[in-house]
Amino acid sequence: MSPGSTSTLESVPFDTLLHQLVGRAGEMLVSRERLHHLMRATVEIVGELDLALVLRHAVESARDLVDARFAALGVLDSDGGLEHFLHAGIDAETVAAIGDLPTYCGLLGAVFDDPRPIRLDDVAEDERATGFPPHHPRMTSFLGLPIRSGDDFVGQLYLADREGGTFTAEDVELVSAFAATAGTAIEKARLHEQAQARQRWLLASAEISGMLLAPDSGSDPLQVIIEKICELADADLATLVLPAEDPGSFEVAVATGRGSDQLRGMQSSEENTMVEQAMATGRGSRVEAVEDEHRFEGHVSRVAEVGPLMTVPLSGQQGAQGAIIVGRMSGRRGFTAADLELAEAFGIHAAIARELASARADQQRLTLMKDRSRIARDLHDHVIQRLFAAGLTMQSMTKIEGAPDFSDRLGTVIADIDATIRQIRASIHQLENAGSPPTDVTSIVREIVDQLSPDLGFAPCVHFDGPLGTVVAAAPTDAIAAVVREAVTNVAKHARATSLEVDLRFDGHELTVDVSDDGVGLGANDDPRRSGLNNLQRRADIWGGTLTLTANEPHGTRLVWTISVPE
Repeated sequence: MSPGSTSTLESVPFDTLLHQLVGRAGEMLVSRERLHHLMRATVEIVGELDLALVLRHAVESARDLVDARFAALGVLDSDGGLEHFLHAGIDAETVAAIGDLPTYCGLLGAVFDDPRPIRLDDVAEDERATGFPPHHPRMTSFLGLPIRSGDDFVGQLYLADREGGTFTAEDVELVSAFAATAGTAIEKARLHEQAQARQRWLLASAEISGMLLAPDSGSDPLQVIIEKICELADADLATLVLPAEDPGSFEVAVATGRGSDQLRGMQSSEENTMVEQAMATGRGSRVEAVEDEHRFEGHVSRVAEVGPLMTVPLSGQQGAQGAIIVGRMSGRRGFTAADLELAEAFGIHAAIARELASARADQQRLTLMKDRSRIARDLHDHVIQRLFAAGLTMQSMTKIEGAPDFSDRLGTVIADIDATIRQIRASIHQLENAGSPPTDVTSIVREIVDQLSPDLGFAPCVHFDGPLGTVVAAAPTDAIAAVVREAVTNVAKHARATSLEVDLRFDGHELTVDVSDDGVGLGANDDPRRSGLNNLQRRADIWGGTLTLTANEPHGTRLVWTISVPE
């Protein structure tokens, strides 16, 4: 030490030196305590994997670290929007009064534009002091800085109203160091959260795949898929829409969540909506708030105040077959790109479920048709041939002399066998054409009789004779159907019959409808049946035919309607 320095030191009073020494020691102790606080806060957030806890610890630790009155932390999503926003130091009543979250303009937006921390002694004196929502508490000192993970923006940290004055350079250094650690911790927790979400989606996907491959799971695969996607996406409602019969319209086939009872079965035009977009492009889409995207309002907006919306196409072998719509209520956070990516896999599952259901239904119909064809062949090759042989044998026995009534009784048995053969042939025809829409005369007649059987209270006997299959194109099937329906309906309403026979015969030239019952018989000329019979007479006249109505023995009525069929 130089003599000059010695004289200067000696000239300073001892009390002053002692006071300065104690002050420096106190500052060092405070700095040391703050460093310990920084280390504890760093360890606390780095060791946590739950994103919500990491954010909560981060905002509270930053506030305590520099003795700030207010603190806020915003986390951005992959699209640059606000995904999470937490605050500390503001009571619940004030939060309710503030309402909407802040917008990133003015002072808050400046944190994005300037990578350096922003430190202000008085917020009101800065021209950028905008972007704060109404009813926000008045602030003086302010410190804002970005939170980064590597070169990527993760969010922003805001501190206001430091106790004891303005924020210092040391405060900036401490908070900057903490923000760097917080950025890494937030990104790690976010990746952990995404990994867990993917695991849940994958497990659910495996569960759905097993259900689809099972022969009969006992559950509706589409309903299970929609419920799973609603649960995994943390959504409030989900629907599956398919094209309706009317061009340009869609019908809600499956729904779950908010308003599902009203949505299920709803039909609407989805022109210029996310459904149409998904069907046209084969790609999913999402919007942050459907109320701000009026062009995307669709059926879900009619029953619930939906905000964020996500649509996934059902992409199968035939292209987009429909769409899945997933929504959250207004005010909730939007769907992320990861949500959309994972949901698209379930859209593929839904498409596969529909295609498998259709393929299984076709397989069941094919199996049933094969069984019916086999039964029809067995009836034709075995039962009919044996009955026919028995009938020939009995017919030959009628020539044997014997009892006087032997031939008559044997003839009756032969007639019964013939009738049985005709009935079996009709059954064979029905078996071979089961599952197909009725297009030929016999199928149409049988369908009408089956429909009217409950009104009769018993099953009528229906007989077919002749090459009826050869007159499908030429025969007036509408007229024949009208005759059979009118005749059987009359018997059901007026005859009080206990049996009814319907015969349809064709000899190559004439086609005859013969309907006979054992009811009360013909009434007077003003019988209520007369108007319907007049219609049948006119139909017979059109085709150059006849209509006769006679008494049936021993009682009842017989209607015979005959027309000529052109070759």
